[in-house]
Amino acid sequence: MTPHSRSPFLLLPVEVRLNIYRHLSDCIDLHITSHGDHLRMTACTQPLCEQDPWQTGLERYEALDPPLLQALIAGHNPTSGGVVESTSLAGYEEWVRRLSSSWGSHWQCEEIALGAKGKHRIQHPFSALLHVCRVIHDEIIETLARRAVVNVTDLQTLARMAEICSELLHRKAPLYTPVSNLLPTLRKICITLVFPFKVLREMANSPEWRAWRDANNSRDGAGHYQGSSYLHTDGWRVWEQLDAVITSFPELRSLELWLDHGDADYSWIDARERHLIHYLFPLAAIPKLQVSLHLPKISPFFARPDYHFIEGGAPSPFKIRRRLRQIFLVGVFTSDWGGSCSISPLVIFRPEFPLLVHQIEFQDWPKDVVEEMERRELKNGFYTHLRELPREASVAYYLGRLRQISREVEAASSADVARDGNVKEVQ
Repeated sequence: MTPHSRSPFLLLPVEVRLNIYRHLSDCIDLHITSHGDHLRMTACTQPLCEQDPWQTGLERYEALDPPLLQALIAGHNPTSGGVVESTSLAGYEEWVRRLSSSWGSHWQCEEIALGAKGKHRIQHPFSALLHVCRVIHDEIIETLARRAVVNVTDLQTLARMAEICSELLHRKAPLYTPVSNLLPTLRKICITLVFPFKVLREMANSPEWRAWRDANNSRDGAGHYQGSSYLHTDGWRVWEQLDAVITSFPELRSLELWLDHGDADYSWIDARERHLIHYLFPLAAIPKLQVSLHLPKISPFFARPDYHFIEGGAPSPFKIRRRLRQIFLVGVFTSDWGGSCSISPLVIFRPEFPLLVHQIEFQDWPKDVVEEMERRELKNGFYTHLRELPREASVAYYLGRLRQISREVEAASSADVARDGNVKEVQ
């Protein structure tokens, strides 16, 4: 009998130990990152299921108080945005770093995983237990694989995970590295990616995409893209062949993708999401795999059915959930003074649809109600002629119209309340 086998914990029935692991693993998701050829597991403090779909980027600035928040929003033109001056905010540099995070909505997890300034690196709660003994290791791996969501924030790490998983399956012998042994039985993966906009633009203009689009007429969800001359990095090669990568995980049942780009000069409307998502269509043919996409909200006024997944266009083979796009982004300011050129990052306020949720007068309204009101007015045909106007002018026009409508609704509501009160007094 080994010393471990005499442990009181291991003398408990297996079912009891597994229940303890399940209790400990409730809502405990994890991140896997690559460091050379090695994989590291850290805790996830912002599970996708708990994230607020109305995050703007202000939550990344811890020192921001409500009065300053209102001043920031009220002080800028909601149609064109503006620059948040560094002289007005303490902790500005930290805010810039967080807004620029390639981990997207997992920016706080990045700080924890990488040990950012003022943060302590936090390993996953099971990390220490995985090294106690082989029995506990195997039992925890099974529990994690079935219950936890593994978050990945770059495609190179995903490719390395797939490579290790394939090696394990072929050799049919475990490696004594906990992260590696988790992969063959993994059930849930969430991929969070912030794309460079210039790559999306190059993709949209590529002859390969136009040929694929013309051949399928934007209706066939089964097309499998076979080649590319413009995906220069390993990450983009992984995206191009994501179905082959995902099939490396034989037990995978759920795949969620959170997508955005980080360029302050462009909206998500400019990203042409169909061009990006068509690479993923082969995933729909993988048996027992459910795929969900988390994309920014888009205005029905500017959306196009040949570029975006909207009513009137070919449907997506995947479930799509929309969220408010981050409205505080990082741009670059270049100054040339006295013959010397300097470049510095600036936080830029770039509101996205629905615009009204960013206005002070609508702060107390339910956000979904405000969005539906704005969406309804955009779809009712009143603004068709505005497509001939510059974008800024058309946005300003319908924003003013929506404010007028909101005042009418509020006045009507007040009149109803007053009328009901008079009726009660008469009774």
